[in-house]
Amino acid sequence: MRRSNLVNRTWLSVVGVATAVTTTAATWAPVTAAAPTLDTTDNAQSQRADDAVDGTYESCAAYFGLGKYDGGLDIVEFDVADTNGADGAAHAVPNDTQVVLVLGNAAGDELKCAPVEVTEAMWNDAMDDLDLNYLGFSPEHPLPSWPGPGHYIYPTVNFEPYITGAGAQPGTDFGTVTSVGFEVTSIPDGHSLVSPTGLRPLAEHYPGRGESSSDVDDPLVSAYLTSTVDADAAAAFSAALMSCGPDGEDLADLDDDLLAAIHALEAYRGYEPSDAEWLDCYSVRGLNGEASFQLDLSDTVNYVEPIRLSLPTTPPTTTPPTTTPPTTTPPTTTPPTTTAPATTSTTAPPAAPPAGAAEPVSATPAHTG
Repeated sequence: MRRSNLVNRTWLSVVGVATAVTTTAATWAPVTAAAPTLDTTDNAQSQRADDAVDGTYESCAAYFGLGKYDGGLDIVEFDVADTNGADGAAHAVPNDTQVVLVLGNAAGDELKCAPVEVTEAMWNDAMDDLDLNYLGFSPEHPLPSWPGPGHYIYPTVNFEPYITGAGAQPGTDFGTVTSVGFEVTSIPDGHSLVSPTGLRPLAEHYPGRGESSSDVDDPLVSAYLTSTVDADAAAAFSAALMSCGPDGEDLADLDDDLLAAIHALEAYRGYEPSDAEWLDCYSVRGLNGEASFQLDLSDTVNYVEPIRLSLPTTPPTTTPPTTTPPTTTPPTTTPPTTTAPATTSTTAPPAAPPAGAAEPVSATPAHTG
């Protein structure tokens, strides 16, 4: 019966602490107020009034580093863009936008530090120091390559990172980090911050790593099995983890669905498929721990947090219309033409002949024979 001798081992080895990053505030403006133009319900906290100006934070390398057990392997990329047009500048952290990581502990204290960018050398060293062989076999599934510039380390809360020193009182430890987030502290001149306003929590990967690294039912494992096999295989694998528990040895029911799930995860990790007779709870838990860590590592490599800015809104210049008074041309008055009334012709009676003159004959002569 194959059994793992690494069921509860620590995943991450210590690697060198990253060098401090330098910052400049030459073209930045401290965030003092926000002018939201988008829905910011996912960042409902109001902007803090005590945000410090750029350059006042110590590098996070003083408190944690990539590959250290107290730092984990969480990284994040920040996508900075304008929401209402473009000003021709490629906004980015730390070129013209600055963020600060905000770590919290169980006492409610906060520790702020400037995030450290992951270099290719830092990433490769961390990958070389990883040992994911719970089952003691090889080859392993290839680990993610360096994701490129613009990715920043933050402590993995689920690994329960502990910070020595930096406590609220001199000479005390900050202690176990219970929360981690970021705030935007500087933005390009002439812009306002749309989101996130105030403290934005960062995603928590690697569930359950503080207590056990193999018997946690990771949603990423279930999603992987659902997509590569089917929902029945995913459900069978989750049920097997629950039935085995942290100390179980024998599988309660090794049916076809569970066997298909196990073989799918073995293929993902680069192993040959196991014979059913060799499978037990230790094998299932160990394989789950390996696949869970691998999937969460890939998830954080692709993790992006958006930062949205707003360009100043310039009201359009309105030119009042020029009112030209209408030109009034006096109407041309043509005097009426007076037409003399028509004269009615009246025939005057013939004048009377003068005295002694022959009187004209007016009668019609008659023929008498």
